[in-house]
Amino acid sequence: MSDFFNSVVDKAQSALGSSTLSQHLPASIRPSTGPSPSGPPSKNLTLDQIQHQFRQIQQSYSSTSPIQKIITAEKGLALDYETLSRDAKAQSKELYTWGQSQPADVKDVSDRLGFLHYIAGELSKTLSAKLESARTPLKELRDNDAALSQKRNVRAGLENQIARIERGKERGYEKRVAELREQLAKAESDGEPAERQHEILVRRALKDSERERFQAFREYGEKLSLLAQAAEAVVAVLPPVPPSPSQPYTRGEETGSIRAALQHALDDWKPGNATLPVPAGAKLDRSHTRSFGETHAEELQQINTNEHRFVEGSPPVPDTQQASTPGINPASVTLPGPADTEAKVLSVTPTVAETGVPVSGGTEGPGPSSGSLLDIRSSKSGTGPTPNQEARGSSGPPNPFESAEEEKRRLEREERER
Repeated sequence: MSDFFNSVVDKAQSALGSSTLSQHLPASIRPSTGPSPSGPPSKNLTLDQIQHQFRQIQQSYSSTSPIQKIITAEKGLALDYETLSRDAKAQSKELYTWGQSQPADVKDVSDRLGFLHYIAGELSKTLSAKLESARTPLKELRDNDAALSQKRNVRAGLENQIARIERGKERGYEKRVAELREQLAKAESDGEPAERQHEILVRRALKDSERERFQAFREYGEKLSLLAQAAEAVVAVLPPVPPSPSQPYTRGEETGSIRAALQHALDDWKPGNATLPVPAGAKLDRSHTRSFGETHAEELQQINTNEHRFVEGSPPVPDTQQASTPGINPASVTLPGPADTEAKVLSVTPTVAETGVPVSGGTEGPGPSSGSLLDIRSSKSGTGPTPNQEARGSSGPPNPFESAEEEKRRLEREERER
């Protein structure tokens, strides 16, 4: 089952890469075979999420070890933080782009806040990578457990054979049981060192994995705290009223200093340092006071906000304006007259099949004005009703078949008429 789901994902990715449609897909869905600008091969978040969902389905329909379920759940957590990183960066670009068309004060503050959102996305990406790395000790534990499972199955099989033979108590079973017990003792003796090593590995894997995971959470949380403090300081700079020619906005250098202080605090971060104020005498890099659009122009260019909306399931926003609908000329519209506005109700007359009586069309319409279907046959043939009809009376339904007595009388009558 595992090989089946993995092959489905591999085939889907290879088919998508070889298709010409891949040229029209967003970058996060388009398979990438080349290295990323930073060096290692670029990942495909969307296909990773699909593969993760396949694994979850696989676990629902197959027997999976508890360790593997933990590993799969932690993979989903890492993918969620990677998705958070992408969304935060898309939001930072939207905020920055909007602010460029605003007055000077809003433009400056939105630029600094856009930078903070971008850094939050970078922190989420780093956390995702560290959560992925924290799964490694558990993977080693899973592989070791799988290697021991074969030997454990052999020992369990010997125990089942001994129990079955002892219940049967066939002739000479004592000798067979003694042989199996000897084999079981040897298998347990051979597997004891590996089992002891596995118990040590269980404790080490749990300790290393959780320690790495919560260290990553601590770094993420404390650096987010620094971002929140910087955001509070930047928002406080925004004046309550728009600037005017007599009172222009002049606090751009102050917001630049806040950004530089934040960058200094992030670069020199150590566990427990969650306070933004920079120590006295610290040298701030004045290059960090520049605009977000200047320092991260290439990064902003690579963020595709339309791609973000496409992946989330919303339709992408087209760049072109929709053509305006031409107006309607009132002179070309023909309005209905008074006669056309009257409701016309069609008269519905029951059919012959519904009533059993021919429909009367009046003096001018088709069909007889009176009569019944009961005597249609007699009126056409010119003969009177059959004796069966006379016996039944006018109230009974006609019988299409003659009795033997009726047929005899009819033949005698025809013979006399000749």
